[in-house]
Amino acid sequence: MCGADDNRTRQRISEPEGSAQDGGTRPAFASDGIDQENARGSTFKVIEYNPPCDETSRPKNRERGGAQSQSAERQHQALSEFKRLICDLPRTETWKEWISVADPKREEFVRGLVEGFAPPDVLSALPRKSPMSTELALLHEYGNSVKVSCATGRQWKNFRELIFCSLCAVALRSTRSNDDVYEAMRNVFGSDAKTKSLEALVRGAKWVNRTISLLTNTEWALRGWDTAFLAARRIRFYARFSDYSIKPEQVLMGYRGSYLEDTPDTSVPLAIPLIIQRIFQNSISLQDICKCLGYELSVIEPLQVLFDKIFQSPNNAKRRRRLEPAQSAKRQRHANSVPLLT
Repeated sequence: MCGADDNRTRQRISEPEGSAQDGGTRPAFASDGIDQENARGSTFKVIEYNPPCDETSRPKNRERGGAQSQSAERQHQALSEFKRLICDLPRTETWKEWISVADPKREEFVRGLVEGFAPPDVLSALPRKSPMSTELALLHEYGNSVKVSCATGRQWKNFRELIFCSLCAVALRSTRSNDDVYEAMRNVFGSDAKTKSLEALVRGAKWVNRTISLLTNTEWALRGWDTAFLAARRIRFYARFSDYSIKPEQVLMGYRGSYLEDTPDTSVPLAIPLIIQRIFQNSISLQDICKCLGYELSVIEPLQVLFDKIFQSPNNAKRRRRLEPAQSAKRQRHANSVPLLT
């Protein structure tokens, strides 16, 4: 507490009870405003008023303010990095090669994302303590395929990790079986992973999906998912945006466009909501998936016909390969040309 001799000490003077003519109590008032005529003969009591010390002058609060300043700086830096990624990505060789991939190859790629590339015996190796719903069983199987995948491409591996965490977000919302979902996540991210860390990964998956949804309303259109694929970032990267309370809408603040000049739209998008619906074998409605991940159903629903065609093609029935799509030598040389963010 500040000392009594503090320069800011002020005096407040109050009139004792019963001194008013009506026998009531008159409210306290400042000494500068005393009416000498009415106050004559009255007894006054001086009450010292010591205002609290300035909160910002306390060391504890200075430290807190410094921490908040550092957090705000990290938020700004992270957001700037992500915006720079969106701006710079179309100028990379990796982007130019990716957009030139023919539709049949992209269809094969989408099938691979849904089917996974783990051997069948591995998919059934997970011990199950109790009967699981269809969604949880499929979630565990997909998690196993992510864990044991021999994929060497950073983009492929990290995008499947994003799909898996998106699956977990939908499963948490639809099944209400949190323990089973977190068990599947620990099978992928480590048995000692804390629930708090797993929750952060789920928030990160929701964050990036919502951001992609916003990009679909810009010139990126159906190539919004391509940005997440080619960025090749681990899900932990996106989790920190949620931890910093950075809203996806902030990514597009000041967005001027014109990054995709001469870039054709794709007819085979890597639409995560439809991939998830296929992995869950249509046991969860597309509407619920979109609501969970922040997509507009009106944007995703028209793509369902395309995905039905991809998975009903005769070639798909004959070819149940569990191999990663081959990469060209040139694409491997440029694998590290994707903008790296720390």
